[in-house]
Amino acid sequence: MANNHIEGPIPANFCALGELWFLDLSENNFNGLIPSCFSPESFQYAHLQKNELEGPVKEAFSKSTRLVTVTRQKL
Repeated sequence: MANNHIEGPIPANFCALGELWFLDLSENNFNGLIPSCFSPESFQYAHLQKNELEGPVKEAFSKSTRLVTVTRQKL
């Protein structure tokens, strides 16, 4: 779903998708906080860069050995 100019918060129903291997929401206009249900255990790779997300990066992400990119945010 990268680079589709999607606006608004990341929908909570992404949390109900079960185990995702790869999540790429980069280069959209998502805003707000990273959903609390997102964790390194949820997916192997998560790309959230170039959005308008705000708030702290969850501690679980900072200790993850999986690839999570959150650059160019208001975090």
